[in-house]
Amino acid sequence: MIKRFKLYADKGKLNLALIEYGKDIVTLEQITEALALCEIEEFDKDAVIKALGEGVETTLVVSETEPFRLSGAAWITIDELNNCAKVNLYSPINNGKLISESDILDELGIAGCGNYYTYRDVLKRNIGIYLKTPSKTVFNVAERRNAIVKVEISEDRRTAYLSYTEPYGGNKLSFDETIAVIKAAKVEFGILEDKVRKILEENISVSKVRIAGAQEAVNGEDGRIEYLFNAYHKNFGPTIRDDGTADFRDLNLFENVNENTPLLRKIPATHGVDGIDVVGKSIKAVSGKDPQIPKGKNTKISDTDPNILVAAKSGSPKLQAGKVVVDDVLVVDDVDFSTGNINFNGNVVAKGIVNPGFSITAEGDITCNDTVEGADLKAGGNIFVKRGIKGLGKSRIEAGGNIIARFIERCIVEAGGSVIVDEALIHSETSAGVTVEATHAKGSIFGGTINAGSLVRASYLGSEMAITTIIEVGASPRTRKRLEILNTEIRQNKFEFESSMKNLAVLKSHRDRNPLSPEREEMFQGLLEKTAKLKDNIEKATEMIAGLQKELHTSGEGRIEARKSIFPGVILGIKDVKRRIREPIEKAIFVKEGPDIVLSTEIPSQ
Repeated sequence: MIKRFKLYADKGKLNLALIEYGKDIVTLEQITEALALCEIEEFDKDAVIKALGEGVETTLVVSETEPFRLSGAAWITIDELNNCAKVNLYSPINNGKLISESDILDELGIAGCGNYYTYRDVLKRNIGIYLKTPSKTVFNVAERRNAIVKVEISEDRRTAYLSYTEPYGGNKLSFDETIAVIKAAKVEFGILEDKVRKILEENISVSKVRIAGAQEAVNGEDGRIEYLFNAYHKNFGPTIRDDGTADFRDLNLFENVNENTPLLRKIPATHGVDGIDVVGKSIKAVSGKDPQIPKGKNTKISDTDPNILVAAKSGSPKLQAGKVVVDDVLVVDDVDFSTGNINFNGNVVAKGIVNPGFSITAEGDITCNDTVEGADLKAGGNIFVKRGIKGLGKSRIEAGGNIIARFIERCIVEAGGSVIVDEALIHSETSAGVTVEATHAKGSIFGGTINAGSLVRASYLGSEMAITTIIEVGASPRTRKRLEILNTEIRQNKFEFESSMKNLAVLKSHRDRNPLSPEREEMFQGLLEKTAKLKDNIEKATEMIAGLQKELHTSGEGRIEARKSIFPGVILGIKDVKRRIREPIEKAIFVKEGPDIVLSTEIPSQ
């Protein structure tokens, strides 16, 4: 169907171009009116009617002469083979209206090519020439283009990008077609289908939009060391008392561990998880670095967990040159406010003075190279004090083994083994599982109470001033003390048992007549439990007392030796026999003979 026509002059003739695009069907009357305006009254109407009837684009010569004046003409011819639109541009006659760039763009729209890709630069250049020297010209002005997708993959194959060029009068791409293009570019993994759909739906040109991503490898984590002790000395400080005040004698500076105490835990490195790039190939994960366990002196790997380092012996753990070590000997200078009280699981050596009010507690031995003044010492092993102990009436000296000092004055002294002084043991409450002895040629023991399992010996026992000195041998002081405690406990338990039985009898009498109230029934049941428990305790204590008394009876007799003199004021005890010294005796050894303590005929060694 012919829907548009143009009149143009070419080679001195007037031509009619019949065009298929447009809105309404062209009629002979419309063409006749247009020719009349060009002062053309006669033309081959039959040829025009025929061409209109055929409805195919064509051109006809309607006059052998040009009109006096004629506007320029332009129309579009579509080249279906090459998917392009050509513009046919003719010049005006005698200052007729020129064709502009916008006229051609409008013509493209009318021809249905408004959405074609327009060659703007070509159009602008040709219109420029036409306006300067109007003449006939034909040129390609627009192109029909289908939608285009281009896929690019990053060098590391971790990302794929899609560039989309919207169609210009051509065909869109379907989702399946686009996915096929993406896969043809070897993108196999991590396609973001929702993003692809959105690009196609919006149908707007975009450049390098990420439409596929790798599943990144998860690299392994490095292993690490987790210390289970205070490796970096954090939070040390004084102990806070219940009233909120700080005890600066208890600074907690020395951490203790026992054998097999865990010191650190190695958290092993992980291997990670491989990833997949966009072309479907594996991305290898990097394994974490596994740390070496910093095993040092007196440490070992746990028998049950290869990632746990434990103490090989008791002591104080610390980091030293990058390794964990356990010191089984703690060496300090003075024990004062700079160290606070010492509590250590190994041996302790104090090179200076142990000052009043402070204490040393050690599971092993304690060695003090200077004096101990008004301080407490407690050792699981032995205690060695080179310059003596001034207790000031405050010190308590305890050892599981021996206590050895130059002198001991005004202390409470307890040793599982022996108490040995060089010069003197003065005004102290002393007990030893084996012996108490002053070894110097002028060594003396006077004042206080001395208990030893087998022997008390010194050059001088007591003093010329008749100071009361109680010396007992022949049984373990600990056995005697335990007997005292048990006897006290059994007396208290018997008293409570008798009192509870009386109360129980009263409640039982009421209960036999009438049911008790819930509160009294609860009291009755409680008394039943209490009396049963007290009875059991009494029986056990009685049995233990009998065993301890048998131990005392069968233990060695013991002896007391004064290598030079024993003075009045001394009270002797050997097992269960006592004797008071009323006058000086020289070179005396006392033993138990029957019910008496007598002088042995043996001469003390000097």
